[in-house]
Amino acid sequence: MQEAIQDLGPSAVKMLGVLVAQGDPTAIKLVLQHVLPKGGRTIDLDGTADPAELVAAFTSGEISPDEFARAAQGWKTSADAAELKEITAKIEELEELVTALKGRRE
Repeated sequence: MQEAIQDLGPSAVKMLGVLVAQGDPTAIKLVLQHVLPKGGRTIDLDGTADPAELVAAFTSGEISPDEFARAAQGWKTSADAAELKEITAKIEELEELVTALKGRRE
């Protein structure tokens, strides 16, 4: 069933495009809801990757509480991904060492 629904995806997107071109308000709303960032804008910080910058933007009123929460979650997700990558690299290194040690014993 899921595969059959996924196969309909390209046709659905094409039809959505037709409806948007025809000015269908429901189609336009659907597209905008999925294309625009939540809250209606992106947060443009100076890119220092410093969480203090995010806190300062929030406390000064430059960004809303919802924008702060979304940005903070994004930062956390990014940090978690970087940490996971580092842990994975260390595990791979340990596996190589264990394999090398096993080879010496044989």
